[in-house]
This record gives sequence, structure tokens and C-alpha cells, in this order.
Amino acid sequence: METVLLLRSFGDFVIALYHLAATNSNKPCRLIASKHLEPLNQSLFPFLTPAQQSVQFLDLGIQHQLLSGFTNRYFFTKGNLQELKNLRKQIGGLGDLVLEQDKNAWLIRWACKRNFTTVHQAGNIYDSWAKFYQHKTTTKAHSIAYQSALIFPDSRLKRKVIPEKVLVKLEHQLNAVGIKTKRAYFKKGGIGNGYQNFTELVNLIAESEYVISSDSLPAHIAQLLQKPHTIIYANKMNEEWITPYARVHRTAYTFEEILNDKQPTL
Repeated sequence: METVLLLRSFGDFVIALYHLAATNSNKPCRLIASKHLEPLNQSLFPFLTPAQQSVQFLDLGIQHQLLSGFTNRYFFTKGNLQELKNLRKQIGGLGDLVLEQDKNAWLIRWACKRNFTTVHQAGNIYDSWAKFYQHKTTTKAHSIAYQSALIFPDSRLKRKVIPEKVLVKLEHQLNAVGIKTKRAYFKKGGIGNGYQNFTELVNLIAESEYVISSDSLPAHIAQLLQKPHTIIYANKMNEEWITPYARVHRTAYTFEEILNDKQPTL
């Protein structure tokens, strides 16, 4: 049985969990994740299937939300070397290993002195996982008229944060057709629909009728929870990371499209 190592971002982790739910998977494998992903996993746990709940965790000392070797900012640091050292030590007894992405996989191969295959090399990452597990990516159809939407404007990358002028225009467009909107910001727990941790974020998404998100983690959690959603991108559609729901239902827009009066369809 192959072992997939989950060492990257929270979004990567959620996408991996999403595909574990496929009951027709013909390729059983084991998932081992870095311990920095465990808080998110614990928050998602009540919503996961038994297969999705089977992830094991390794403490690699990761401090920056993903292995330091995957980022330019922390690549040439002692922390990166220590994380790679910890990884090499803890995977020594494991069999065939698979990495999430081909990006910087050479570093892991070099540091651990062994070969790894990868799940994702190019194209859409959801499609890559579906191909790896040998099943089809599916998403629930939704055709009802929604009355409310919760907007998540934030992103770890500043360029992806939905600007105020776009939010105002988006809210005006939706309010005009009878859809009530609220915003949920990180680190504003207790104020409106703010959230301070993964548990609050996951619960907000689970309780929402419809989710609107920047190109960030909430969109992937919405896909995992089979929650209808729209993604608002900065410059262009991120075809590599677009969710199956947004792709099938064509609920993805750019900042410019919203500002130019393109009416989003919920």
C-alpha cells in the first residue's frame, strides 16, 4: 500500500480529504500528514467519513503552515533544514511514498535520499487526485433559490483578498435580487460572523446556506462539505485550483467582472 505524505498547505490537505470520501475508490492508500495540519483536521472531524478520519500525523516541527522548503521566504533557513531532517528520520521505515505535488519535490527527494512519486504535476489539482485514486470527481447539483450568502473576503495572500469596492458591489448585486449577505473575517470572533480558529470557520461554512469566498481555504472547505459556493478571483480564474462545484456550476468570477456589473449566479 502506498503512503501519501501531506506536508503542504491547509488547502492541499482539505482537497486530499475530499477525495478520500469517494466510495468507489479502487486505490486504497494511507495518508500521513504533518502535525501542523491536525488542528484543521480536528475541526473537520465531525463532518468526515470513516475513511477521511483515518489520517495519521507526524510532528515535523513545521512552523509556517507548510514545509519551509516549499516557500521562497523560508527556503534558506535553519528551520527548513531541521524540518527536512525530521522528515527523513520519521519516514525511514515507510514503504512506497507519494508527495502531493511535483513542485519542489526534488528537495524532498534530495533531503531524504529516496525517490517519491507525486499526485499532482499539472492541470487541475482535483482532477489529479481523482486520477490518483482512480475515481471520478463528482459534486452535488443545486438548483434552489438561495436567500442568504456568507462572504469570506480574506486570504493568506494579500493579492487574493477581496477588496472593499468589490465587496460593496457584490453585496449590492445580491441584495438587489433578494439575497441577504454577511461577511466573515478572520480574527474578529465575537463580532458579527467573525472567526478566530478553524472550528469557528468550519461551523460557519457548515451552517451557511451559500458560501462566497476569495481564492482561499474556505472555498475548499465548502467543496469538502458539499456546500454550494462561489469563488471570487483576483486577476483570472485559477484553473489549477478551481473547485469541482465552481467549475460545473460556473460560479467563479474575477474582481474586474464584479466591478463591471457581471451579475453572479447563485
